[in-house]
Amino acid sequence: MSNGHHKGDAGQIPLLVFHGINSLGWSLYSSLIEALGSNRTIILVNYDAIKPCTLCLNVIDPFCFNRNIIEILDTNFISKVSVVGHSWGTFLTGWILKRIPDRVSHVTLIDPVALAVYFPDTAYTMFYKPPQSTTDHLLRYFLTNDFTISYNLQHHFEWQNAVVFLDDIPDHVGLVIGISMKDEFVCSAAVEIVDKCIAERIRKVNAAPVRKIIWENYMHAEAIMNQDAIAKIAEMVCKNENDMGSEIDTMK
Repeated sequence: MSNGHHKGDAGQIPLLVFHGINSLGWSLYSSLIEALGSNRTIILVNYDAIKPCTLCLNVIDPFCFNRNIIEILDTNFISKVSVVGHSWGTFLTGWILKRIPDRVSHVTLIDPVALAVYFPDTAYTMFYKPPQSTTDHLLRYFLTNDFTISYNLQHHFEWQNAVVFLDDIPDHVGLVIGISMKDEFVCSAAVEIVDKCIAERIRKVNAAPVRKIIWENYMHAEAIMNQDAIAKIAEMVCKNENDMGSEIDTMK
């Protein structure tokens, strides 16, 4: 796991970004990072064990992963971050929410597989659905034939360490959640989970806000490549952070 960062405006909290499975690297996220990360410190976390064709067998467990994140933050004198997780990156986001929630001020979940990983529909799509479309065949190839990803899934994936229950996220953490309604990994029940979380936060005093974004016609990962969707994500995150009175919080 490695990281890169640049210093930005001292008025915005640093941004910590976790990628999903893809063969294009950070270039796939360049527009999203630019929209979210203008004038702020950015930390991009590479998790090689989910990158196709890397032949990576060094699968970092949640405890080691969190130690590494703490070291990155402490080395850069950062006490809290705004986290962005996409797809598999929502699992990694869940790891730090469970173990170091005091280091997190805000979370953005895009294509949040971590909310739906325990649903039968998700397991069916990932492992049992007969391929029909080109996307299905590519998915089946990478999940079952790519050595790095199949090794991770077959030897190290534990759903109980992957699922994120919104009820367990501390009230001080603001949330923006973007769901694509044609995403077969994130079934429609995830929308109900988010709505319930929003309702519960509204009833609480001084709880950080939760906002959702729904893309009716998008499939998995389309939102991070569409300029209109990216603009909406950046708008919602900005609103949430402003409502929370977010300011950069550095360790003295």
